Amino acid sequence: MANYVVPSIYSIQDLDDYSKVETYKTYTFRVPKTAVKATRLNEKLDGVAFTIDKDINQQIRIEPNKISEKGIFSTVDEIRILTKIDNKSAELFGVPGAKMVTKGLYTYVWNDGVPGLLLDLELDNQQGILMFVTYDENHKYVNTIQYPLDNGSYSKTQLRKLITDVKLSSTGNLYEGDVWVI
Repeated sequence: MANYVVPSIYSIQDLDDYSKVETYKTYTFRVPKTAVKATRLNEKLDGVAFTIDKDINQQIRIEPNKISEKGIFSTVDEIRILTKIDNKSAELFGVPGAKMVTKGLYTYVWNDGVPGLLLDLELDNQQGILMFVTYDENHKYVNTIQYPLDNGSYSKTQLRKLITDVKLSSTGNLYEGDVWVI
């Protein structure tokens, strides 16, 4: 039996209809067109936050790469937790104050030659969390959207498309040669 990667190709025009491009330092990403940049940021974290509407928030975090993660593409900690979910607190995934995870999935996404990990979590309070994690040579970029599962301004499909459409100004030589996916 062989493993196959089935590409998912969709029009950028579709994304442009409901999202816009933002850049923070070396990370270019999309936010919904209704997003407003937060004025009060957590000074302990490097990143930027947006409020989309009263129920949807998006946060970008930039963290230094751990020595153990260099040369490997995977967020080993997140996957290890995800495979043993059993009603873990969503705080384990960097979402402060979040409730218990009732369902969690992950998938790898390759975008313009840069791999990323997409985590898809559902919480017991009818909230969903999409988290897209990617790396360059020195940093880990974590893009998180928290949204209502029932009826929000944007569909889960729309949020999934925009959270995975990212670009890094440079990845250094991190992805030259073999990339290990765990």
